[in-house]
Amino acid sequence: MLAPALRTNASLRSLSLSSCNLGAEGAAVLVECLRDNSGLTALELKSNALGRDGTASLASLLPHHPCLARLDLANNKIDAAAAQPLIAALPAAAALTALLLASNALGEAGGAAMAEVLRGTTLTELNLRSNQLKDAGAAAIADALSGHPTLGELVTSNNGLTAEAEAALDKARRVCAKYTSWLCAVARACVHARACVRCA
Repeated sequence: MLAPALRTNASLRSLSLSSCNLGAEGAAVLVECLRDNSGLTALELKSNALGRDGTASLASLLPHHPCLARLDLANNKIDAAAAQPLIAALPAAAALTALLLASNALGEAGGAAMAEVLRGTTLTELNLRSNQLKDAGAAAIADALSGHPTLGELVTSNNGLTAEAEAALDKARRVCAKYTSWLCAVARACVHARACVRCA
């Protein structure tokens, strides 16, 4: 019943199908239904047991949705291998500002892979809570945070981190927040300067 409606609804902007037991097969059908809807801005699919194939299907959707700003894939059995297509597609998702991957299993390898592309994203919110990142994965994320122009909220709780790793992440968060604030101040100053020129 839902699939035909999704195929013809070009005005759909937000879709929530959490806890619908989609699985990989359902995800593939959903992606096909949304292929021509380029105006979608928010997609919530947490707790759907997407696994590797389902996550790959969702990753293929990102380049075709230039307006997608929020993607929630929490609790979907996504390990490091399953996350690879999604992570690889992130730089092409120019409008994506919020990515929620809590309660998955990225592990150290997934954390490192995420860190490699993080600086090339426009994310302002990244939730990696309960992903078994351990210290190695957290260290990679902390390093990638340095100088990130937009990321303001990073959730990494319940990842089996030592006190040293937690401290490194906290320090990286503070540096990133200061850099983001500085960029915002520069942007405001530029807007003000342009306004003054127009008024002169």
